[in-house]
Amino acid sequence: MTQAELDRNILDEIDGHVHSVVQGFFEKYFVNKPWTPSLFSTCAGGRSIFRSHVPGNYRDCVPQGTSQRFLVSAEYIREGDYDWAEVQVVGQFQVNPDYGYVPGFLHLCRCAREVFRSQPTRLFLHGFYVIGSKMELWMFDRSGLYGSEPFDVRDDLERLITIVSGYSRMSDTELGINPLILLDDAGKYILAEVGDGPEVCKFYLEGEPIAFPQTIVSQGSTCYRARLPASTKSEFVLKLSWRSGVRSPEEKMLRLAKDRKVWGAVQLISHQPIKNTCDGGFTTSRIDATCPRLERAGSMRETTLMDLTLSFLIVSPLGRPLDKFHTILEFLEGCRDAIKGHHSLYVDGKILHQDVSSGNIIIPDVKKNGEPRGVLIDLDLGMELAVGPARPDELIGTKAFMAIDLLAGKPHTYRHDLESFLYVFLWIVICGGHKQLPPKSRLQRWQVGNWVDLARKKTEDMADKNFATIISELAPEFKSLDSLAYQLREVLFLPLQDGSLFTGTKTGADEFERLYVRIIGVFDAAIVSYLAENVQGGKT
Repeated sequence: MTQAELDRNILDEIDGHVHSVVQGFFEKYFVNKPWTPSLFSTCAGGRSIFRSHVPGNYRDCVPQGTSQRFLVSAEYIREGDYDWAEVQVVGQFQVNPDYGYVPGFLHLCRCAREVFRSQPTRLFLHGFYVIGSKMELWMFDRSGLYGSEPFDVRDDLERLITIVSGYSRMSDTELGINPLILLDDAGKYILAEVGDGPEVCKFYLEGEPIAFPQTIVSQGSTCYRARLPASTKSEFVLKLSWRSGVRSPEEKMLRLAKDRKVWGAVQLISHQPIKNTCDGGFTTSRIDATCPRLERAGSMRETTLMDLTLSFLIVSPLGRPLDKFHTILEFLEGCRDAIKGHHSLYVDGKILHQDVSSGNIIIPDVKKNGEPRGVLIDLDLGMELAVGPARPDELIGTKAFMAIDLLAGKPHTYRHDLESFLYVFLWIVICGGHKQLPPKSRLQRWQVGNWVDLARKKTEDMADKNFATIISELAPEFKSLDSLAYQLREVLFLPLQDGSLFTGTKTGADEFERLYVRIIGVFDAAIVSYLAENVQGGKT
């Protein structure tokens, strides 16, 4: 990837989330702290935070020494002598202001992104940018970037030294480390209440995260395998999520699903809110919402302040994404039971999932009699039927898997989710599992264009001739499932002699049940057929 492409990615990532000239920034983080040093004590000693790789103009102003915990400078990065998992503050020096503001700032953002990728449980990150003799302080979190008013280090040396020394004396919590992630001889763990009583249990985090955001600004979840102290095997998932206050939190949906005895959906074990991005932070009245030095012609969105709440969930079961099945039988059973789970979520839980996708169905690691072979996860976009949508006109879902009628602007219904199951099925059997979608696949069209374009493309692709083209793309190991694909299309779209398709939703109770029964029946028949053809040869 070229430098221009890297810069474009960063600009797209932070677009609309850069808050410059925040009033009170310095006072919030550096004034009236227990560790606030005097100018004399700072110059006399204290923990050093700088490598020697800083411009000569500044070396006389800062303590000398080396500690990669606290600073990555441009030269330091080029040397490769660093560990992003240890970095606690990022900084960027640009001695010559004639090079412009943006390149150095984007470099600082790239450093911050690497820190968040290596420390996905981190709450926020401090940073600073020195260009010429001007210095800005920055704070990065999942809601955006917040910058101080710039000051001239030549005119305010004491402020500079206070900042430098402050970074070295901040506690882990003040540096943005998540205080709920604890450590003992057995590893990292989190304390969580289990059940309705006061009992608190340790849940140990195992290995690397299963999933985490790749960008700074994100409402994506960070997930870890988790186990109880007495167990050697992970059985749970710890999910750290940033969510806006617009829609109901996922834990509410999970509690409803648990209380209403939903079958086939992820189960809540524990939950706790942690932090709000606006807790003790900045309000819009204290933020200059313009960032003129980052403007790009016609591309930068209006800056918005997101109020996000971080919470952690512990859920079960632990499993693999549907596309990482071990056998075709496991894949078919996973699809079928996820649809059964969707039915239970709707009928018993009174919740519509609204985001059926390949990433939101898992195959449990431990399979027990009577328990689902495929489980629906991520209820954060779910809608409680009695309440209705959080935003009536909002389109919810994963673009490639969204139903035709939904893309056309119709209200979200159960049938739209069932149509999404068809698209998930097609996606996986064409990819051949968890592989990438072939570059020339017709399904690539489903990811590009506006909502109207996508609705038109999918309507075209569900028509007889184009659907046959899609079926011809099935990976070799899935060729035997072509009849299943045709049957699913037949049940969902009821194609007529003239080629027209039914994309609407029948709302009657009988029609509702009939559609689920037919789709589940199609999968049951495919499973029976597959077993009959393959069990004798020992292949399942």
